[in-house]
Amino acid sequence: LYNGGTGVPALVKWPGLEAPGTEYQTPCSTLDYFPTIADLLQYEMPDDRPIDGISLIPIIKRETKNRNKAIPYRFRATRERMAGAPTYALIAGKYKLLTNLADTSEDVMFDLYEDMEEENDVIGQNVDRANRMREQLIKFIESCRESHSGADYSEPYQPINEFEGISETWRDAAFSFNNDNSSRFYRQNSN
Repeated sequence: LYNGGTGVPALVKWPGLEAPGTEYQTPCSTLDYFPTIADLLQYEMPDDRPIDGISLIPIIKRETKNRNKAIPYRFRATRERMAGAPTYALIAGKYKLLTNLADTSEDVMFDLYEDMEEENDVIGQNVDRANRMREQLIKFIESCRESHSGADYSEPYQPINEFEGISETWRDAAFSFNNDNSSRFYRQNSN
């Protein structure tokens, strides 16, 4: 989930909308494809199910440079299969948090605008931001669990397999911090 595997260029060919050679710095995701196409077609969703991405049209038209929704990542195997690297990540603004969710001492954060190579961990200087990003990631994963169970659909839905994601061990570790009246996942003096 480091940038060598997730931070890659994207190309858009759109005659008449943008001049050739135009560059955008705003991160985007394949999660943005559906909302962008729906926006282009002026398609209205028939219900209020959550949509994970955003329409890129305002960014392409230069109406904004900012994305209002974080980009989540998940590797669906154990951290051992990732050579010990984090299995979850979240990009929010210029920051990227990488985590295994169970042990915050292994979490790292990078300022992608200043450090695209992800060499300088800035989590120690951004403890509160890291906490907020971690909470966003937890909410996203729980939303995925809800969607997988059929909660986002008006018609009956039966999943064909079990949800692959958060283990009970992870849930116990993550939510125990909330249950002991602490709003922080990280120690203020973490490195």
